Amino acid sequence: MDEKKGPNYSAPALYFPDGNDTRQMEITSLNIEGEFYIAQAFMTYTFTYKNPIKKNVSGLFTFPTEGTVTHFEAVFPDGRMIDTAVIAREDLEQMEKQKPKGKKGSDQLNELAKGVPDLFRIPVQGIKKNEEFTVTVQVLETLEFRPDQRYHLDLKTTFEKGIQDGAISIQFQIH
Repeated sequence: MDEKKGPNYSAPALYFPDGNDTRQMEITSLNIEGEFYIAQAFMTYTFTYKNPIKKNVSGLFTFPTEGTVTHFEAVFPDGRMIDTAVIAREDLEQMEKQKPKGKKGSDQLNELAKGVPDLFRIPVQGIKKNEEFTVTVQVLETLEFRPDQRYHLDLKTTFEKGIQDGAISIQFQIH
């Protein structure tokens, strides 16, 4: 990663530390499926990643979108799984009212509430050396109506060189 520019948020990425540097994990395959309904699309992105180094790592998965991430799941070969659900702002506020004992829990909640605009992010921990695993993200996107009298969906797949050099499988269903 270019330290002067910072992270590239023009495509999904899994960042992990490697010595004094932060790297992106290579995507070995990417499948994109979409269902379109007039002005909205329900998109499912399935990434396959492989830990390229000979040690266990933890990373941060980032997904740029103006849409709503409705589900995230990471599945590992040994059966481990990271799964999420969408938390409404009202539920977060209710959780803050029921603060856990000590300051650390509250600080963690506040940290989770912060973010980069239009960037979904989630930690992915315990990636074993040379392990291949899948990440699935489901997103509800609003389609942009452009002057050519058509709806458009921009797929954010401008990957840095060497991150995703293979074919991307894309399947669409229009309703």
